[in-house]
Amino acid sequence: MNASVNRSKGYRQDKVLKTILEEKLLSVPKDYPEDHTYYHHSGKQSSQIGYIFISSTQIDKLSDIKVLTDEPLNTSSHRFKSVPQCFKEVIVSPLFKGHRKPIYLPKSYRRITVSSVMGKLMESVHLCLEEPKLLEVQSRLQRGFTAGVNPTFAALPLTEAIIEAKELGHTLYTTFVDASSAFDVVWHASLLKRIFQKVISGQSWQILNDWYTNMNYAVRWEGKLSAPFSELQGVLHGSVWSPSAYKLFVDPLIEKLESDSLGFKIGNVFVCTPMCADDLLLVSSKPYELQTMINYTSNFAETEEYKISKEKTKIMIWNSSLNCNRWSQMEKFHIG
Repeated sequence: MNASVNRSKGYRQDKVLKTILEEKLLSVPKDYPEDHTYYHHSGKQSSQIGYIFISSTQIDKLSDIKVLTDEPLNTSSHRFKSVPQCFKEVIVSPLFKGHRKPIYLPKSYRRITVSSVMGKLMESVHLCLEEPKLLEVQSRLQRGFTAGVNPTFAALPLTEAIIEAKELGHTLYTTFVDASSAFDVVWHASLLKRIFQKVISGQSWQILNDWYTNMNYAVRWEGKLSAPFSELQGVLHGSVWSPSAYKLFVDPLIEKLESDSLGFKIGNVFVCTPMCADDLLLVSSKPYELQTMINYTSNFAETEEYKISKEKTKIMIWNSSLNCNRWSQMEKFHIG
């Protein structure tokens, strides 16, 4: 069942919708289509109606009316203009990690974020519009947070590379790269520039730019909220858009390694940099080539203002008589 304020025939649900809009001081553009614009649930009483709609004006005054649309989202009349400030308010709750970590150190806590439900709904609609473009441009080796791709498939290129190297009698060198708090330190200017250059522009990009401007955070501690503050780096934990945004942020590293023909190949298939979220694997059959790939990764991290954890980044060597400890003693590999 649907309702519209611009329909010529006066259906009962249209009148109910107009009444609710007037009570909420909301307006609707005249070019909104008559059908498939406003929906409500099957409750028969007006008090049970849960309308679903998008209004580009005065949306910040929305309270009990939910936001979403159906297929007409792909028309220009349904596109967003800006992000209401109330959608960008986030509450952060520190959660102690335990494991004998010092209770007085900030790094001993994991941040749990609670963001606006309306904001997540708006993100979902926006991402739904842009996701087909994102899937076209992202590297095929991005195996995490991708529709139709199980993250465990990230292990498949490594498994096949190990088998191929063994059949050829080659030693295989791998580096499991760990980025320190990768999601928390993403440089906004670089992220937005990359998204603009790769896939999204115009008004849709402006929405993302607006989203990362003046995000208001407050910390909940012992039942009390801190004063709100702005966070000027990082992608929001739990955000609908964050995984896709981060993948676009790190894609140039994978593209650079592939364009320079660095890393292991099976035939002419490039399989040396499978990635799942912020976890990157480097694969090569030559130790000096692996070191070059590590240097590329380290330089990229330095340029983009995040750090590679030397403690958590590990080397594994396959089909070799020397174990990893022996290779470490020989100082074959290093970061930075």
